Amino acid sequence: MRSLAPTRSLARRSTRLFQIAIVVVLGGVFLCVVALLLYVIPFVVASNPGFGFYNALRTILLVVGILVALAGGGMALRAVTWKLDNNLAIRVGEQLAPRLDDRYTFIRNVSKLGLGYIDAVLIGPPGVLVFRILDIEGNLLNEGSNWVKKNRRGEYMPMMFNPSSEVLADMKGLGEYLARRGHTNLPLYGIVVFTKEPPLVVLRASNPTVPSSQLTGIVDTLASDYFAMERFDSGAAQKLVKLLTDG
Repeated sequence: MRSLAPTRSLARRSTRLFQIAIVVVLGGVFLCVVALLLYVIPFVVASNPGFGFYNALRTILLVVGILVALAGGGMALRAVTWKLDNNLAIRVGEQLAPRLDDRYTFIRNVSKLGLGYIDAVLIGPPGVLVFRILDIEGNLLNEGSNWVKKNRRGEYMPMMFNPSSEVLADMKGLGEYLARRGHTNLPLYGIVVFTKEPPLVVLRASNPTVPSSQLTGIVDTLASDYFAMERFDSGAAQKLVKLLTDG
């Protein structure tokens, strides 16, 4: 199995975003300078009938300039903190590698414009498998699409997020992204993976809408699901790999 991450394309995107952020910040600073100049040098005196408009204009310029500069700063922060790889996905890949042959490609940290972010995607003869990878602890129960977690009083309470809904959303987004590029009716599957093992994570499931597994049981969990049969030829698989890894 090949395990890879599109680090070069992500690095290029991070650089482009940082460059755009600098331009946005400079634009905001320019608006602020113009606004302050209008305050320092009163081109319209208070007795002028148009002073109300003038005062509103310089105030708006100052506020907009500050907001634009802050937005640019946020973009710059996002650019410099852009994750080029996913450590949890690396661990999943290490578990899968001994079990899968070279026909499979495991893509970590999938992040594309128009798609968003996906923890990892496995592409191989059975089709496309979308991963939601979680590094949490607790006693968990998955019934259908519902997830609950046992609290300190021993009561099961709904989780603050729904792993099944998240992976289904990722599958839908990936399917739509690929369909827009001519790849339709793809065999799309999903799985929720917990990286911690018992006793840190106790996992039970009943008729889950999406399979879930702990790190060491992924292939066995999907034996009758994703890995049940081959549905994809190697040429189509490689086209998808190229599409998801190219910048």
